[in-house]
Amino acid sequence: MSKEIRYGDYFREASVESNVISYNDLVPSLQQDSEGNPLPYRASKIQLRAFDAYRIIMPYIKVLSLFYLIFLKKISQKNNK
Repeated sequence: MSKEIRYGDYFREASVESNVISYNDLVPSLQQDSEGNPLPYRASKIQLRAFDAYRIIMPYIKVLSLFYLIFLKKISQKNNK
């Protein structure tokens, strides 16, 4: 059996980081009234910082800008012919 591994495969596997989070840690425990019935839960409004919004939309902006640049390049090449 070969012990060789491609550097790209090694790098991909070595650069992956993951954290396991239990769903129970993410949701609050149910509150009950005096009769034992569950009380309705109202989640607080999500607070989004500008940096969080940037991190969410940046991959889409990068792809769209790349397509836009390719489109402009093709238009300019077409006009130069």
